[in-house]
Amino acid sequence: ENRARAPEYLHRFETKANLYRLIKRYVEHEDGHQLNDKLEFARVCQRAGLPTAEVVAHVRDGAFETLEGAPLDAGELTLPEADLFAKPSMGKGGRGTAVAHYLGEGRYEYSDGRTLTGPELIQAFAERSREQPLLVQKRLFNHPEMLDLCANALSCVRIMTCRNENGGYEMTNAVLRMAQNPASTVDGLHRGGIAARVDVETGALGLGTDLGFKPGVGWVESSPRNGARIAGRVLPCWPDTRELVLRAHAAFPYKFSVGWDVAITPEGPVIVEGNGAPCVDILQRVDCEPLGEKRFGELLAHYCAQAIAEYDRERGGASAGALQSGKA
Repeated sequence: ENRARAPEYLHRFETKANLYRLIKRYVEHEDGHQLNDKLEFARVCQRAGLPTAEVVAHVRDGAFETLEGAPLDAGELTLPEADLFAKPSMGKGGRGTAVAHYLGEGRYEYSDGRTLTGPELIQAFAERSREQPLLVQKRLFNHPEMLDLCANALSCVRIMTCRNENGGYEMTNAVLRMAQNPASTVDGLHRGGIAARVDVETGALGLGTDLGFKPGVGWVESSPRNGARIAGRVLPCWPDTRELVLRAHAAFPYKFSVGWDVAITPEGPVIVEGNGAPCVDILQRVDCEPLGEKRFGELLAHYCAQAIAEYDRERGGASAGALQSGKA
């Protein structure tokens, strides 16, 4: 009987390749640079007073600069005595990330296994930045109540927010990603992790699963890695997390929808990234339901209708006949 609902599922070729672009051009009138560029994203968040990971430096072609773009002399730069996390400033999917664990006495264990002094680590960042610019931040850590779920990687909640018909903001879906490989620096499902639906009202978790690529995982009530209970657990700081993402969307008011990656840390929720063209595969997977007839689908349809109306206005009514005949 589920097969009858197949047309309600939203696919990547529909959203990212078509509908998001339609809305971007005719409704948002923005290119999404503030979300795609992690350096600019960090700047916007700082100006809006949103909690994010502290930026140590931005590195491009071997040259260091502050968050606001002021040059930093690498020879005079002193790294904090803390774990550090480096990621490409224009990357996605967790590719190209690196962790430096602080060992004490000015030494760090780098992702490639080397033990480096502060100046040596600065040089390693400089060399890596010649391939792609890097954002170096203080590493965030998972809330103590979540440590048994997360292996060694930061575990983020992907939260979808949408601008509604009245210009306000709503949370429509949420999913917790959980790394399973202790050696992984990220929590992505494409890196062997699992995920669970999060009830947007209560913060309660559903069953854990992967993207369905490996039949050995399926649907689990507990972590395959260590047996920690997943289903039914309630995430800590959930009311604060809900409030944070709605406030964050207001800092990017032109966007119809944003997929937020939020870390729940010992100090509370922290914005890690915002995705302006969010993939919906993981949301539909963990929900066991299509998004087309749910709230996200309603709002997507609402803004697509606005985009089509604007498209029609620009072209003097060219699409009106197609709409009436059901071909658009």
